[in-house]
Amino acid sequence: MAVTSKDVVLQLVAGMFGAPPGKNFLDSLDTELNAVGRQQLAIDLGNSSFFKSIYPTTQGGYAFANAYLGALVPGYSVDNPAHLWALNWMADRFDHGIPVGQVVAEALAAVQTLPTTDPTWGATVIRLNEWTALATHYSVDLALSGSSLAELQDAFHAPVFSTADVNGTALTLHYPDLNGLDAAHAPAAGAFTVTVGGFARTVSSVTVDAAAKTVALTLSSAVFHGDSVTVAYGDPTAANDVNAIQDAVGNDAVSLAATAVTNNTPVVADESPPVFAAAEVDGAYLTLTYLDASGLDANNLPAPGDFTVKADDVAISVTEVQINSDSKKIFLVLSHAVTDTQAVTVAYRDPSTADDANAIQDVGGHDAATLATKEVTNVSPDTTGPVFDSAVITGKSLVMAYTDTAALRDTSLPLTTAFAVMVDGVADAVSTVTVDAAANTVTLTLATAASTGQAVTVAYTDATGGNDTRAIQDAIGNDAATLAATAVTNDSPDAVAPLLVSAAVDGSSLVLSYSDISALDATGSHAPLPAAFAVKVGASTDVVTGVAVNAGAKTVTLTLTNAVTAGQTVTVAYTDATTGNDVRAIQDARGNDAVTFTAHAVTNNTGVADATGPVLSGATVDGKTVVMSYIDSSALDTTHLPLVGAFAVTADGVADVVKSLAIDAASRTVTLTLATAVTNGQTVALAYTDATAGNDVNGIQDASGNDAASVSSSVTNLTLGAAVTLTGVAAVSDFSHFG
Repeated sequence: MAVTSKDVVLQLVAGMFGAPPGKNFLDSLDTELNAVGRQQLAIDLGNSSFFKSIYPTTQGGYAFANAYLGALVPGYSVDNPAHLWALNWMADRFDHGIPVGQVVAEALAAVQTLPTTDPTWGATVIRLNEWTALATHYSVDLALSGSSLAELQDAFHAPVFSTADVNGTALTLHYPDLNGLDAAHAPAAGAFTVTVGGFARTVSSVTVDAAAKTVALTLSSAVFHGDSVTVAYGDPTAANDVNAIQDAVGNDAVSLAATAVTNNTPVVADESPPVFAAAEVDGAYLTLTYLDASGLDANNLPAPGDFTVKADDVAISVTEVQINSDSKKIFLVLSHAVTDTQAVTVAYRDPSTADDANAIQDVGGHDAATLATKEVTNVSPDTTGPVFDSAVITGKSLVMAYTDTAALRDTSLPLTTAFAVMVDGVADAVSTVTVDAAANTVTLTLATAASTGQAVTVAYTDATGGNDTRAIQDAIGNDAATLAATAVTNDSPDAVAPLLVSAAVDGSSLVLSYSDISALDATGSHAPLPAAFAVKVGASTDVVTGVAVNAGAKTVTLTLTNAVTAGQTVTVAYTDATTGNDVRAIQDARGNDAVTFTAHAVTNNTGVADATGPVLSGATVDGKTVVMSYIDSSALDTTHLPLVGAFAVTADGVADVVKSLAIDAASRTVTLTLATAVTNGQTVALAYTDATAGNDVNGIQDASGNDAASVSSSVTNLTLGAAVTLTGVAAVSDFSHFG
């Protein structure tokens, strides 16, 4: 959209005066702009009595520039190098005879070329844009014309709260503003918070008087003479809202914190009974607060039996009743204290429908009505220690989560010796203890990192039966109880490298068999180089020409230049590139490198019939799936499967039924499906029974028909718990100035 001459006038006047020109001035200034141009108009405005009444143009360039920039620039400070530069630039131009209006116009033009995101001047650009928009709204949209500079400047400023008073149900807030308030877009009743005697009082309606510059609230019930009253107001957003306390131009008044209200309600004869307001309990003392125009009768007390108090639905007897007439409070002494976590209720029975001699009543003898069961605000002190919820370990970090009504105390931490951590039955020392008060967690840093599948437990010993100086405790000082050895969810990554189990050669194919919690990394670009291996056949070197990795079978197959013959002695050696985890190496799926090994004897199966059954190398479980991994020079037989009854699986000593099984010939694995899923931390074992000592028709066997032997084995539990993710935020900033 093209910039009009009126737009130029509005921008210039807003920037020079911090005010709109008003319709009358706008029309005349627009005519002058078209006649003399922007620079001369700015010079004329700078020479006006209006401008000179705002800024000290007679005190030199420094005083003028300092005053002008202080009014224009948010957060202006001569300690800011960019602000100081602008100050010196304007002062120097002024002191060298440049007309003040021209200096200001040049400064405004320079600022308006910058983006609103500029780290130094962006806020100033935003302010100029807002002022110009307000000037347009005031002078063009509303076609208003102020009668004074103060009135014109006030169009840029929000109404400011002055005082508040109340009379009965009418509460009035006063907002002096030269332009008057906007009566058409009143704020919502919910934007106000009114308290009477410390208790909330509902606002039922809101009206705005534009000329009187007042906001009138109608309360749901009348305030009595002498009641203490406060009012607070929340501006809906930081921007100018459709419905809010605002002036005629649309500037929103800021939020108002709880502020005392002058109570002008006159004294009236009390003909109404006391009305229940609230109830609160603190240990063995329950307080009921009533509203009444006069005080309560403190001499003719209701009987303790007229009250029914319950904590978690269990009755507590009232042993004594006391009343404070002036504060209009009734104090009940309970037979025993309630705890901070209990849900408390109270009810009251008025002895009769008439005014009774002894009852909750005002000084005029008007009885309060029977009170149905009411919830009581429980402010009893916290005497309950944090309760252990769960624990998760990731590597060296073991996090214990607690629940408590208060935050944990992050000072006076428990000693490291108060904890006992076991990893696969071996103690792991605790090196540090930290507490996150907000998250209610205790984090232990261990000496040695746990790995995937390891069984971890944690125990904690509270020093004494009381509240100790150094312990797991809440902010109140209540100690958490001693915790017996408890299973920890193990979310640790696999940090254990593959382990060489055996090596066998048949002709030109040499197979290295490994064991590992996870599969081997079979990515082609991650395979070790042939040069990493040294194969000796007798005294001669047999060069490796190819390397292939089978992830599931956990084997590394080397292709030799020369085929081995029957009876030859063969050794193999492997060199890991570095002591760290390398890109190309024998490694598991997690990237853990297998270690270097020197000349290792290789079983020479060349020309020898396979007469050895498969050998179990390990077993894992994940939920309902148990995987048994075997080592054999040939593949497993997938045709003559064993019966499911040949297997016995237990979890924490309890039998779990094997529903089905499957065999993978190439990876040499037997997979069992259980009826019930194993959970994280359970101890799992399995047994397999071969039918006879010979080779059977059905059994775990290799392709040559050699049976695997009966076996009993522990099972590595890979069933995981919930994962924990930590995130962080960083921010940067930059500064510059215009010139």
